[in-house]
Amino acid sequence: MKQFFIFFLIAGIILSCEQKVLKKQPQAKNGIISFKDWDFETDGTLSVSGEWYFYFQEYISPEKLLEKWKQGDNFLKEKMQKGEKKDIPAVWGNYKKPNSEELIENYGFATYLVKLENLPVNNDLAIKIKEQGTSYKLYGCHLKPQPKCKLLVFNGVPGETRETTVPQILNKLVRFHPIDSEYVFLVHLANFHHREGGLWEDVALGSFRSLVKQEESKNAITYISLGIILIMALYHLGLVSQRKEDIGSLIFSFFCINITFRMLAIDRILHSFYPEPSTIVFDNLYKIEYLTIYFGLPLFYMFIQSIFWERFSKKFGYILFGISSIFAISVIFFPTYIFSQYIAYYYIVMLSSGIYILYGLALSIKDKLPGSGISAFGFFAFMLTIINDILHSRSIIHTLYLAHYGFLFFIFSQSMILSFRFSLAYKESELLRISMKRFVPNQFINALEKKSIIDLKIGDATHKQMTVLFSDIREFTTLSESMTPRDNFRFLNSYLKRMEPAITSHNGFVDKFIGDAIMALFEHEPENAVLAAIEMKKRLKEYNEDRKSLNYPPVKIGIGINTGDLMLGTIGSSNRLDTTVIGDTVNIASRLESLTKEFQSTILISEIVYNSLTNLENYFIREVGSVIVKGKNHPTKIYEVYNNDDEATFEKKQKSYPTLLEGKRYMQEKRFVDAITSFEKCLEIYPEDKVSKAYLDKCKKRNMAVT
Repeated sequence: MKQFFIFFLIAGIILSCEQKVLKKQPQAKNGIISFKDWDFETDGTLSVSGEWYFYFQEYISPEKLLEKWKQGDNFLKEKMQKGEKKDIPAVWGNYKKPNSEELIENYGFATYLVKLENLPVNNDLAIKIKEQGTSYKLYGCHLKPQPKCKLLVFNGVPGETRETTVPQILNKLVRFHPIDSEYVFLVHLANFHHREGGLWEDVALGSFRSLVKQEESKNAITYISLGIILIMALYHLGLVSQRKEDIGSLIFSFFCINITFRMLAIDRILHSFYPEPSTIVFDNLYKIEYLTIYFGLPLFYMFIQSIFWERFSKKFGYILFGISSIFAISVIFFPTYIFSQYIAYYYIVMLSSGIYILYGLALSIKDKLPGSGISAFGFFAFMLTIINDILHSRSIIHTLYLAHYGFLFFIFSQSMILSFRFSLAYKESELLRISMKRFVPNQFINALEKKSIIDLKIGDATHKQMTVLFSDIREFTTLSESMTPRDNFRFLNSYLKRMEPAITSHNGFVDKFIGDAIMALFEHEPENAVLAAIEMKKRLKEYNEDRKSLNYPPVKIGIGINTGDLMLGTIGSSNRLDTTVIGDTVNIASRLESLTKEFQSTILISEIVYNSLTNLENYFIREVGSVIVKGKNHPTKIYEVYNNDDEATFEKKQKSYPTLLEGKRYMQEKRFVDAITSFEKCLEIYPEDKVSKAYLDKCKKRNMAVT
């Protein structure tokens, strides 16, 4: 609703430039118009329209008119009676020949006469005469205080043949100081260079100040409109420079430029640069005006088709372009009086295309295509102004050329769609960013010292000291065999979404999910990885309670943690890229995770991780042994973190731990018999302890070797 309000607000602003007149205006009747009850200061400007006397193929010279008029008013009355009364404004083609139904030709010359009575003497008035078809001279004749005919305004050179006539179409505003209350406006008009001749437009009379103000307001609206359209053209060209495949924006910018040239032509801005009459200038400026029509329609259709391609045929666009090209060629190679005759046929093409576009937009609205409703409203307003221009150019109605204002409506509708699209694009980019973050975490990108994922290239790598956490579900194969593939996916997602927050909440990030396994990285303190593992264990306990309520078997996991140097980077091909970490640090973490099965532990950490812990009193840790990693000569000590073990297991480990330490000390002192006794005591306390069992077996072997 807000958008429609803004549309109507703009319409009100545009229409406000027109003079609002509440008082009924006098009209010329029988060639005479009286201003007895009209005050130009308070009542405003009026059009000297109505019945003028018309003399086709005849020039009445101002000298002869003045000479006879001085002899008495009878001559003027007699001369007027011999003429034909014609409504002004109108084109000659709308006039019938005397005593005939046949229309007169649009080529020739003529005289117009109208008598003005009760003019305010010595008032500062002005005459505003718009373009006429296509050359004229307007004289103002009076008898008092001295008989005189003065040339008030002219356009071009009106002659009696094409060779002696020079066409020109400029809007003119001239000052007029009536020194008598009665005047005769005498107009000589000739047309041999356009399809239509005659007084096309109004001859306006008003106070000089108000007419100048109106003209300034009109010019301001025109130049603001030009500025908006040019800015939109440049803006869309800018979009194309950033995104070469955006053909729609390129076409729209061309269409805006086309409309700009049309405005410069029909508002006679280009003509004002050539104040001297010239047939060549006249022809060339009209060529610009007509070419903007023939180029405008296919450009506009191509733009609409680029947006709603599902509902608009490319083939129709090609046909439209072909037809328009034929009309454009006629403009290029023929003079105005020939090519201007063909425009009536093109109006049929325009109206047919407009109906087709409206139909396509209606289907787009039905299909709920984004922006179709706003586009349809904007185009409908644009089409109404085009119809107005067609009727105005045919002198069927006498308004203004409004198509460029209608186009402003359409531009506004497109700007709204553009803002919606940018908003949608921003939302989509945010969703894409979030989605991409799921595949490549920001921490990984930052570790590679890149700004975003688009900066990543194959082979990007860096040397880092990081902590690696490996986690895996024990006996996952057995679990998965009892589930369908769909259930497997549901189970994995249910499990992984519970584990991942435990990692991120401790400043880590998941590098990748490998089936049921998790590989996470921690860039700063190794202790964060240990805390994350403890929380994962806690979350697993809660998850198993939920599974128990559904009669599902519990899930067991193993976690291995190691810290050290590694290489972090990207691998893959031009079509597929992945991130990875490589190094002994990663291998040891993976090995520790696999050893959790052997020791029946949940969390195993390396010696370097153990030594980095700053608050050992917060952890329950025991040394479970050592392992020689492939490629290394020295064994690596392994520690179990048993925080969050179930209560019974936790008590057994705590109770047996002093005896376990005692047995290890005896073992180091090579007192194997005492060590065996200690480890056996441990197993009495905690029979399931794989660690005590491993130490016991090792002691027995060494004791046998000694004995």
